[in-house]
Amino acid sequence: MSSSRRDPLVGTTVEDRYEVLDRVARGGMSTVYRALDRRLDRMVALKVMHPHLAEDPALVARFEREAKTAARVSHPHVVAVLDQGHTVDASGETVAYLVMEFVPGRTLRSVIRAEAPLTPRRALDLLLPTLAGLAAAHRAGLVHRDVKPENVLVREDGRVTVADFGLSRAATGHTSTGQAVLGTPAYLAPEHLSGEPADTRADVYAAGILLFELLTGRQPFTAAGPLQVAYRHLHERVPVPSTLVPGLPERLDDLVLWCTEPDPRDRPQDATVLLDALERVRAGLSDAELDHAPPSGAREAEAGAVPVPVDPGPVAAADEPEASETVPVPRHALRPPGVLDDDATRTLPVGIVATPAAPDPDAAPRRAAVPTADGASGRAPDRPARRRPPRARARRRSAREPLERLGAGGGRTVAIGAAVTLLLTGVALLLGFTLGSGGLGGPAGTVVPPLTGLDQADARTRLAHAGLTAQVTTRHDERLSDGVVLATEPAAGAAVDGRSPVALTVSAGPAPVPAPDLTGLTVTAAHRAADEAGLDVHVRERRADRATPAGSVAAQDAAPGAPLRPGAALSVIVSTGAAAHAMPPVVGLTAGEARTRLEDAGLVAHVDGPSHGAARVTAQGTPAGTLLPEGSHVRIAVG
Repeated sequence: MSSSRRDPLVGTTVEDRYEVLDRVARGGMSTVYRALDRRLDRMVALKVMHPHLAEDPALVARFEREAKTAARVSHPHVVAVLDQGHTVDASGETVAYLVMEFVPGRTLRSVIRAEAPLTPRRALDLLLPTLAGLAAAHRAGLVHRDVKPENVLVREDGRVTVADFGLSRAATGHTSTGQAVLGTPAYLAPEHLSGEPADTRADVYAAGILLFELLTGRQPFTAAGPLQVAYRHLHERVPVPSTLVPGLPERLDDLVLWCTEPDPRDRPQDATVLLDALERVRAGLSDAELDHAPPSGAREAEAGAVPVPVDPGPVAAADEPEASETVPVPRHALRPPGVLDDDATRTLPVGIVATPAAPDPDAAPRRAAVPTADGASGRAPDRPARRRPPRARARRRSAREPLERLGAGGGRTVAIGAAVTLLLTGVALLLGFTLGSGGLGGPAGTVVPPLTGLDQADARTRLAHAGLTAQVTTRHDERLSDGVVLATEPAAGAAVDGRSPVALTVSAGPAPVPAPDLTGLTVTAAHRAADEAGLDVHVRERRADRATPAGSVAAQDAAPGAPLRPGAALSVIVSTGAAAHAMPPVVGLTAGEARTRLEDAGLVAHVDGPSHGAARVTAQGTPAGTLLPEGSHVRIAVG
């Protein structure tokens, strides 16, 4: 509790409502506290953005979008978001906060540390509700993007809930540099690491890693640091769990392989599909298979096991160990990493595929386990496999892989290959020099430097240092941000004479999307329509509107069809329904006077009796002071 005593927020009250009792966990972007909601007299989890980050309006906006994103998913297996806001504390610092349901219990990480390897029955009991929560998010059009044991909470009564949609698609804008991805390397899908858009199948990949870890007690890949872990996810196949825990049902092996297919097209489409498949697999397993216990000492027998720290104890919503922080890794700081926690959430360079880290020589090769279309798996060379006829999925995979794996020869083959490559490169450069300069006696040629991935200004500077000029064209790109060089012509390494400019193709950012027409839709439907268009919704104002039902969009700032940047917030005005007006007293007035007073109050008069002359109102059907919606019809009696 010393950390809580040193924390200046502990003991204070946020917004005169949330009394901060103690600190539960600290992450890379925020700290989670246990707090008392004084207004409703209940415990809540208070997630507060770090003060230095709260100074950035863009990050605060992202933090608030996280609340809106998670609040759109209402499901028993998803942690409920209750409130969000920002205020200024006594020292003048911005306090951006998110209030969530407090979940007494522990994270799935703690369960794995204490109990894994688990029996298939216990593993499926934990994974099935996790998938149910993810399926609810996927049906709402959301992708979690950071599925890992730290974000799965197990309550004291055994119920399982998914937490922290902070990296979900609706909560994450287009990266400002185009050179980084957020996530946890141990659970990131290959396409996500390569910088491609991540959809529901990336969550399915992480769920497959979760299943592997529940059954074996460890992650499939470990290495000195997160970059090496990511490298292995890109270049190796996830092994089957039974290679570590012999005797596991083959159908569970097949399920892990299906979820972790390198090509997302070969995986289950989303968590709903996976949930259905997992339920069918469970129904087909016998009691003996479900209760298969791993051999005694299996966890310690395998090298490279994930360390087992002391259980941190009870946790709240979005709790995770301090080791699992989101740590930015700028491009200029990319260097061989030191020893880091394998499952730490970090920002990774998009170009991870080119990381010069070598794969672990003891790792399973890419073909360590290859499932057939019916889910049957091949086995690593040290484990015999039952022969099965090739099916569609196996044929697709074999079509994508080379017939002969390069780099599998001995040192002599590698040395000869390197010598030949250097020789051919020298010949190519000499030819380029000769042709580009008009002969060996002409002016010296200049080699185009590598420019792809740099911003336009840096690329121009490098060209100028080489004595070259640039001719820029732009095109939209969904992956790289505005101003980043996509390609060059001639390509890097080509020899040019310097008389012609180097053509740079520069990203103009994602292509704009047309604003949808949200008028007349409920707020929920408006969010859904905006999300389908790749946009967010910001309720700018709520006001009375007689023509629009309460809770529906009365107007929007951007006209339907107007071009907007993907991820932008479309501001709307939501109707609170017709304005309410008090019924005025009209008894004793003439019919004309009463009609005028009622019209001024936004009401419509119906007169029983003579409506002209000196006759006066003797009774009114609605008592004076009654609140009525604008435009209501009222009756008055004139005698």
